Amino acid sequence: MKPLGITRSVRTKYSFYSKLPETIGQHVFNYGSFLRNLKVTDLNNLQICDCEINLTDAHQGHKLGGNLENICSGNLLRLLQKGTKYRTNNHTTVTDAVKAALEDFQVVLLDAVKRKYISKEQLPEAYSRGLQILQQNVQRAKLYKKDKDIRNRREEEMKGLKELRHLQKSYIFVPIDKAASNIGYVCKSYYVQLLCKELGITVGDEIGIHGNDTYVKSEEEETRVFARHKGATKAFTSTELEISQKVTAKLWMTLKLHKNPIGKRFIAGARNCSIRPITDTLTQLLTGIKEHWDRYTKAAEDRSGIHYGWSIKNSEAFVNKLRRGGIRQNGKIHIADFSTLYTALEHDVVKLHMHELIDKMFQNNGAKYLALGGSKTYYHSDENRNLKRSYTSTKLKNMVDYVVDNSYVVFAGVLFHQIKGLPMGSASGPVIADLVLSHMEFKFLSQGDNKKDAIRLKHTVRYLDDICSMGSNALIEVAHKIYPPSLPLNFDDTTEGKGHFLDLHIDATTLNYGIYDKRRDFPFKVNRFPDRASNQPEHMGLNVYYSQLLRFARLTRDPEDFHRNVQFLDSALQEKGFDYNEVERKKIQVARRYKPLFNRLNFNR
Repeated sequence: MKPLGITRSVRTKYSFYSKLPETIGQHVFNYGSFLRNLKVTDLNNLQICDCEINLTDAHQGHKLGGNLENICSGNLLRLLQKGTKYRTNNHTTVTDAVKAALEDFQVVLLDAVKRKYISKEQLPEAYSRGLQILQQNVQRAKLYKKDKDIRNRREEEMKGLKELRHLQKSYIFVPIDKAASNIGYVCKSYYVQLLCKELGITVGDEIGIHGNDTYVKSEEEETRVFARHKGATKAFTSTELEISQKVTAKLWMTLKLHKNPIGKRFIAGARNCSIRPITDTLTQLLTGIKEHWDRYTKAAEDRSGIHYGWSIKNSEAFVNKLRRGGIRQNGKIHIADFSTLYTALEHDVVKLHMHELIDKMFQNNGAKYLALGGSKTYYHSDENRNLKRSYTSTKLKNMVDYVVDNSYVVFAGVLFHQIKGLPMGSASGPVIADLVLSHMEFKFLSQGDNKKDAIRLKHTVRYLDDICSMGSNALIEVAHKIYPPSLPLNFDDTTEGKGHFLDLHIDATTLNYGIYDKRRDFPFKVNRFPDRASNQPEHMGLNVYYSQLLRFARLTRDPEDFHRNVQFLDSALQEKGFDYNEVERKKIQVARRYKPLFNRLNFNR
């Protein structure tokens, strides 16, 4: 049953909707509950499984992958193929759904009175108006005629969820990298083996917790780590750490099915991790430093002609660079990535480059403090202000050091200290890694002896750990001088002058570019849109389609290529149950709003 929206404001600036039910992903993904309950004494028992090894996606004798047909069928398969964001029907009749919607509406109205959005005197009128709109929506959609279909679908979904509970005894279900709406599965035994290997745990007659270059068994108790985080939180954020945040991140694994062989990504995460208040604050501060750094390198480039700022926010920034021209059509293009960026960064290297970069930004601005103001950052030197949310360069550097040196994860009840690399899953990890690489690049490009190479690297960009350089062979020649030995680059084969960078296909011989979606190469169907039968407002799926049309238009040069990709989107959306006329109306809406952009691609509506 779709949530029945109160779609007009009720004498307030807000619109009200019935509460959405849980997604399938919240029912399916069991890695969190499994890891929370796992103990060291369980590890030996989990070494045995009953996997069949004659499957195409079997890995070292264990089942894992994203093709759900290999592990289930019937009601469960149909349910899981709808994707992680599918919401089941939580009511069997329209009458029940209307009743629930009204109950939710009453709660929202009472909250609106509490927040003084409306007065108590306006409450009866607001409720009456909301009831009227709700009834109009129900009658207009002719929902009462659909009770039988709703009841049958609900029964099928409940049968599927019952089958799921049995399957979760043998498999760990995880998100899939690059395909977040799909569901990956890993044999429970193999999942444990991979995590043990990552942490340096051997399982046999005796369980050995040896650790490795990245993780070591902590000599401290978890309570002592929490006490230290509590003190640091007070010192760095001027806030108190809540008891509910007395949690250490769990190490879990997701699948990278676009890699061959299948890759794994290990992530440290917890919703209320005890170090999170510090990492969230640090992320906000370093985002301000990053914005300052981008302006600084742009000004340096304008003065010298050297392209210092390689870091980009998205593929659209790279397309804009291609459109500006100046790149020779000589077929030279080099695309590479750091396969182990986060775990390979040495702590001393991180702190060295972060310290130098932070000092440079403070010196460039001349202010004493970098302050937080809402979601923004700003510099100032006013000693009379409230300095609780103001940071000197020394305090900011100490904050970076603390986050880098105090990363802990728990596995099977054992506390591990990460002594190398940045934790995947940490809010501050990406911005720290980006700034470290940016400073390495800047230092190389700024050295006088490297000026010739710097000029040849003018058309180089980087998005986190992915790099693309066009017009010369400089990157492949000097990468070892820019980055330390612990960060080797893996170069793609671009000998034909073509390659894939982010979500783009690039031809260096013609400077043509277009959309590249690596998910189309997956050995299973990827969920790109919500299912129309999902228990949520239908416009959500159409809005995703709208944004994808706009993205495709901005990232495509060839009209024929654009139209092919639009046809692919249309097919994917209609497979999810959306009507052809609904899709066409959304096309007209976006094409008319961005007329010059779509006219360039012969997409007239």
